[in-house]
Amino acid sequence: MFASMAKTTKLDKFLEDNPEVAKGFAGRIKVTRQALSRYRAGERIPEREPMQAIYVETDGEVDPNSFYDLPALRPAPKRREAAAAR
Repeated sequence: MFASMAKTTKLDKFLEDNPEVAKGFAGRIKVTRQALSRYRAGERIPEREPMQAIYVETDGEVDPNSFYDLPALRPAPKRREAAAAR
């Protein structure tokens, strides 16, 4: 038997931690419950409009970068040097 490999997404964690927000969330971001389920499971990345609505509905806690496996982003070395010189 295989162990579940489901990953916890930032959106899923947010909605679990905020059940009052989770109620009716799919309707407020104008997607089906199935689409929301796929976003929560990390099986699908929202299109532009639902992505913006998710950002607004979560007060910015779930941003577009939350749906991508990106390394921590830092300014380029030249920008860091210029900022340090100011």
